[in-house]
Amino acid sequence: MELNIRKTFIIAAILPWCSISDYYEKLSKSIQELTTKVVMILMTKPLISCLIVLISACFLTIPIFISFTLLAIVFGIIVIIIVVEGVIVFVILIATVQGILIYVLIISLVSYAI
Repeated sequence: MELNIRKTFIIAAILPWCSISDYYEKLSKSIQELTTKVVMILMTKPLISCLIVLISACFLTIPIFISFTLLAIVFGIIVIIIVVEGVIVFVILIATVQGILIYVLIISLVSYAI
């Protein structure tokens, strides 16, 4: 029950003008579009795939939790792409006003191909 309250609070803090059902509808639609675009880019542009791997390697050199926390502080809401064992994981970091609350949502797992 506490987890549901937190989700509702985070969603309300970020999108106060949307109802919860509208938010989930928009989120699911944008997830589908994002996944389709990412798959198309990875399949057609191997250089972009390599760039994603390099950027991810830079993030992984710093301890993951510290880098996530710093990015959440600086940007508030940020999307990072991390490559873990051949799988791309999309992570949304959300920082709220009441301290740093890192709420991780795995949007999609996509097979990585060069």
